[in-house]
Amino acid sequence: MDVKEIKTMNTFWRKDQPEYLNSLQSITAGDGYLVNMNTAGTLSITGTPISFSNFQIPSFSNWTLLGCPFQTSTPFANYFNSNNCEIIKNFEGFWMPSGTMNTIQNFEPGEAYFIKFRIENTFED
Repeated sequence: MDVKEIKTMNTFWRKDQPEYLNSLQSITAGDGYLVNMNTAGTLSITGTPISFSNFQIPSFSNWTLLGCPFQTSTPFANYFNSNNCEIIKNFEGFWMPSGTMNTIQNFEPGEAYFIKFRIENTFED
C-alpha cells in the first residue's frame, strides 16, 4: 500500500517531505494514528501484540487519540462512564455514556479513537 501521510495528536510523517521535517519516527503500541493512503486498502502492521495486563494509558485530560489496546472487540462501557468520559469518536461514528443514539459501541482491534475525558483519567485493566 502506498502511504502518503501518518499523523498522531502531536507528530506527523509525510512521504514526500525531507526526513528531518518528519517528527514521527516510530510507532508506539496503544497510540492512535491517522493514516492517509493514495488508494483504499488494508495496511498490515507486524509486531508483538501488547500485553494489556502490563499496559497503562497515561493520565489525560480533554482530548486524546488512542489506538485500540485490545486484541478483541471490547465495549467502551467496560471502562468509560459519564464521570470520566464525554464522548468517544472515530471515522465510523461516536459513543457517549448513557447516549441513546450511539453509532459505535466497542473498541475494535486495529482502530483508533478520539476520546474526550471529563477528568484526568488513568485507564487500566
